[in-house]
Amino acid sequence: MTLLVELMLPSEGMAGTLFSIIDTLVLANRLEAARAADSKAQKSGPLIRWRLVDIHGKPVSIGHPLLDSYQTNADDSEAAERRALVVAPVQMRNLPHLRRLVAEQPDAVSLVAKRHAQGALIATCGTGIWWLAAAGVLEGRTVAVPWTHQAWFTREFPSIRLAQGQALVCDGPILCATTAAQQVSLAIRLLANLGAADLAGLVASIQLFDAEREQVMTDIAEQGVISYASDSVLYKAIQWMRRNLDQPITLDDVARATSTSTRTLLRHFDRQLGQSPGDYLAGLRIRRAELLLQITLKEIGEIAQDCGYTDIRAFRKAFRRLNGRSPSEYRDRFGLRGDRKRWRLQEALADESPLV
Repeated sequence: MTLLVELMLPSEGMAGTLFSIIDTLVLANRLEAARAADSKAQKSGPLIRWRLVDIHGKPVSIGHPLLDSYQTNADDSEAAERRALVVAPVQMRNLPHLRRLVAEQPDAVSLVAKRHAQGALIATCGTGIWWLAAAGVLEGRTVAVPWTHQAWFTREFPSIRLAQGQALVCDGPILCATTAAQQVSLAIRLLANLGAADLAGLVASIQLFDAEREQVMTDIAEQGVISYASDSVLYKAIQWMRRNLDQPITLDDVARATSTSTRTLLRHFDRQLGQSPGDYLAGLRIRRAELLLQITLKEIGEIAQDCGYTDIRAFRKAFRRLNGRSPSEYRDRFGLRGDRKRWRLQEALADESPLV
């Protein structure tokens, strides 16, 4: 499957927003190439192609060598199975200025309407939503509009619904974000909607902040060296569990480590987390297992031991119950590895070979 993403830059458009999209697509192609490194099937090119285009749909040339990575990589756009058009927002001084920009560039409006009629996914952020509205592709749909422009937009286009309290909205073939700060999230959602959901999830795990993931990786990297910032029973129990995830743990073990009774421990977990210490511990173990499956080539049995399971069958059962897949299935879909014995993501991202 080959995906084509066209990125339209109108006059006074914010080119940096499109570069952010391309950065994410470059990463996605590198990850896909690394995952497919073991495959013997010969690939014709990158999974995702893109074209930076003007309002007429013609490729935009970037002359500076430092920006070579943003050059169009779509040699044969007709071969793409699924398509998207991303419209850059524009720098506007006021509403009359924005109206004039749209009115003076009817070809941009026509390109949006044409790609929509061809079945492409249409995406934008911020003021780019005006181009979509002018093209008539938003009638009866719900969209995300910057709070600073919502009153204007409602007066201009009363038949288009505004999403409340949502930074990113997908309604059918229309994907929009409120501000340029959501561009990475927009690109990831774009990938998912174009049929590359697994790859989108992989990119999200690298590009988007996840507090729980950060904590788990800190525990792994520091071998459980965690500073204590609270004297609460629950906090001490969780930190002790994290430091001892590779060991068999019983409820009595956690109670002794926190100098409390099992009954008190159960009460704290139920009251504050809505689950038992055992269920919480299982979640921590499986979360660690997911990361080890992604970034290492360890055997499943070895990962089970690293996560405190002495019985690999119990590990497989717990993993499927909490993840919905077996450990092997999860690794096949989300493993960050190539054909080396010990593959590291940092090495792949530093590889200078032309993957895109």
